[in-house]
Amino acid sequence: MKKFLMILMAIMLVMVNVAALADGGDIPQPDTGDVLGGALRAAGGAPEYSITKTYSTTGTAEDVYPAETLEFEVTSGAPEGTTYPTITVGTNNQFEVDGTTNTYTIPVNVPDANAYKTLGAGRYHYTVKETGAETTSQAVIYDTTKTFNVDVYAYYDTNKAFVREAVIYAGTEDTTSNPIPTKDDDFENTYEVGELEVKKTISGNLADPEKEFEIEVTLSSANNVASDLTFSGTATAGDVSKNWTSKTIKFKLKGGDTFTIGKIPMGVTYTIKENGITNITAEQQIEKANDLNAYTITGQVETAKTIGKAKASEEITNTKGITVPTGIALDTVPYILILAVAVIGLAKLGLRKREEY
Repeated sequence: MKKFLMILMAIMLVMVNVAALADGGDIPQPDTGDVLGGALRAAGGAPEYSITKTYSTTGTAEDVYPAETLEFEVTSGAPEGTTYPTITVGTNNQFEVDGTTNTYTIPVNVPDANAYKTLGAGRYHYTVKETGAETTSQAVIYDTTKTFNVDVYAYYDTNKAFVREAVIYAGTEDTTSNPIPTKDDDFENTYEVGELEVKKTISGNLADPEKEFEIEVTLSSANNVASDLTFSGTATAGDVSKNWTSKTIKFKLKGGDTFTIGKIPMGVTYTIKENGITNITAEQQIEKANDLNAYTITGQVETAKTIGKAKASEEITNTKGITVPTGIALDTVPYILILAVAVIGLAKLGLRKREEY
């Protein structure tokens, strides 16, 4: 009898410890409809548990995504004095996205059942947030307000084996819900991009329609630009590659040509100038008529402007011309009339003298 009572007391002590670690009450079994991965995920190297990251693009371009490093924060819900096994997202709570797609599967690394066995059966709660700030990548709006719950259930299955399963869901923690709330495993970031159009116009009868004018655009960004630019139009320019905070682009345009720089993150500023041309006043155009590189220039952007949602359009005009004197100027008519009268008078005088002889 004494032996039986000791066994009974030991069983009761184990039950008390299990109940304490289980956050009170019965241990809810995870709803397999809400489990991300786990035993339901097919083999082949896919992460056992994961969350999804998606990007959407706003502005003047579609399907443009940055290449950057995402960062996450995982917080344990362990009570004071208790340490839960560590959960991480990606690699040490970082994940590289390459900008080639809008959707990424990011692993959530949950320790195996043995890591929880020393603590006992129960529910272990964690939260996951994406961190990010305006200082990360230019024009990316990070999904920092969304919180995901990761509930790890450590329990004895019907075969009395100690196992663990995890459920990931968004929203407010609800410990009374069984089954677990509908899963929502998506972080969404928004990438905002715009574009800049530059047009060349020439004016005046001394403006050479075949002359190429070199335009220089300087782009400046407060944060790293994490996607490639695009160039289109009647000119070609240099490097379009990402990862810069300042970039100078040079190209040549004839009168009537247009050049567009696309996929510029919003908030980037630009200035535009023309190289190799002497900017003269309108009064100097006759004086500089034979100087092939002297024009009156309008439309340069000396004070930086900012790329927004709408296409930015700038026009640089080169003007040069003179008035060619092809007829009689009105201000010389009086002198011509006086000369004509004098000629007629002399002619009449000559005729009169002949008649006298």
